[in-house]
Amino acid sequence: MNSLILKIASLFLFVSFSDCYSQKATLTFNVDMNGTGFYKKDTTLNVRIKGDVEPLNWVTGIKMTDEDNDGIYATTINFTNKEKKEVTFKYVLNNVEWEGGDNLKTKITQNAKPYNSSFRYVKRPGNPFQKFIGEWTLKNDDWEQGYGKDIEHVKIPNHHTRCVEVNTDNSLLWVIEAPSSKGHIFWSYNHDKKEVQWSSSFYSYRSGVGNGSLNANGDVTFKVSFEGEPEGTYRLYTYKWISDQEYELKSIQYNEKGEPTGGFYGGTFVKINKK
Repeated sequence: MNSLILKIASLFLFVSFSDCYSQKATLTFNVDMNGTGFYKKDTTLNVRIKGDVEPLNWVTGIKMTDEDNDGIYATTINFTNKEKKEVTFKYVLNNVEWEGGDNLKTKITQNAKPYNSSFRYVKRPGNPFQKFIGEWTLKNDDWEQGYGKDIEHVKIPNHHTRCVEVNTDNSLLWVIEAPSSKGHIFWSYNHDKKEVQWSSSFYSYRSGVGNGSLNANGDVTFKVSFEGEPEGTYRLYTYKWISDQEYELKSIQYNEKGEPTGGFYGGTFVKINKK
């Protein structure tokens, strides 16, 4: 009888211990977004936590909320994987802007205290095309074009170029109005690849696409292919700063073998300073 009671008691203890061990570990994560500069009372940020233990993952993660509108985003997560004793995680803004620094880690335990931290925001470098923002015109109305040694100097009065930042700090929209040319160019900068993308449209039949690079001085170089020109041909564009108020534009044509054809055009642009 005593032996039976002992066995039943041992079984009860084992079941109780196993049940306790397999219970969910609930962790609350709080991240303060006030230091990013984006938080406002009437603005909801897209903040997510991503990690290596389910239900977290490194792709979609779990969205966090700011219920009391104080700039601190929170979520409570139930971890059921009893094999995992620690979770590695990190916060991300807009699903693409990871906070800086190393991944964070915390133990997965029952009755754990909330994990509190501030979002380690890596400040954006600002618009790389800042120097171009504004309105421009041809210096002395002078324009140069030609093919090989045949160079033509022409006057283009009333040329007007307006460069504006759209709604991101890595792009620039050019709107060109001239007697013989109307169109627009859109630049965007890829900070990871250090590349500039080009997309343009002039008239109704001349679209262009390309990419290029930006140097420390703000000079930009592009390789652009255009609709209506032979397959494999392209133009090299250079925008080179002479001063903060003046830049030189030059375009040189290349054939499908990467050889210059002799075709070119360009001019110097000066900033229109409005009073």
